[in-house]
Formats: sequence, C-alpha cells, structure tokens
Amino acid sequence: MKRHVTLLGFLLLFAPGCTYNLVGADKAYHEVISGTLFVNPITGRGQVEAEGLISKVRCGGPASVNNSLRTVVSAEQTSGGVLLCANGRVINVSYSRSEQGNIGVGKDQYGSVFDFAFGMSNEEANARVTEYLQRASLRAVPPKSQ
Repeated sequence: MKRHVTLLGFLLLFAPGCTYNLVGADKAYHEVISGTLFVNPITGRGQVEAEGLISKVRCGGPASVNNSLRTVVSAEQTSGGVLLCANGRVINVSYSRSEQGNIGVGKDQYGSVFDFAFGMSNEEANARVTEYLQRASLRAVPPKSQ
C-alpha cells in the first residue's frame, strides 16, 4: 500500500500537463488575445499565459478544470480561470470542453465581454487569430481607462 501511495504522489508531482492554444476576442473593442492554457490532467489545475495582440499587454493567471481525470463520468468539462493583465485588467473566464467544442466567455471589471476558444491545432489557432483580427479592425478602440 505504501508503494502505491508513493507512486501516486510521484505521478501527481511530475505528471505531464496538457497544453492548449487559447484565442480570444473582445466582443465590443479592438483587442485579440492569444496564448496557451497549461493543465495538469490529474490535479485539474493549470496556468494561462496570453498576450493582447493589438495592445501588446501580457496577461496570465491560474486556471482549473472542475471535471478532470479524477471524475471522467461527464462528457463535458467545465473550467475557470482569471487573467491578470499588466495594465490592471482582470478577466474572469469560464469555459467548457465538450464534443461541441472548446469555448469560453470572459468578463473584465469594465464590463467588456470576451469570447474564447481553446484546444485547437496551431493551424486552427492561427486561422482564428486572423479571423478575430479582421473583425477587431472594425471595432472601436477601448477607452484609455481600459
């Protein structure tokens, strides 16, 4: 029994994580966010690292998967995270992972709403970034306070 506990502890500490591409866009303003979501599938905890492609503001923070490998009885995994940005913006994100896709929504303290997608290949992420940048060029520039 002791050997199993030691092995489990070792796996929890050194288990390889899953890495997902993350792309998001402010629904109202001229900003696109691109980055990476790292998640340990055993603990369900992770980290987001991202950057505003227009503002060049870096964001990052903790993420969690509420339905990780510990309880894979549901087809959908709901998750959450907080992006803390260098300019003071805080974006609370909730996202779900299901057969229908990997999507999320975030809202910052100014009321701006962001759409997110994650878990796509590099090619799909690049295509989505291009699409979001084209849409963002038609949007207003955010007020200076944001």
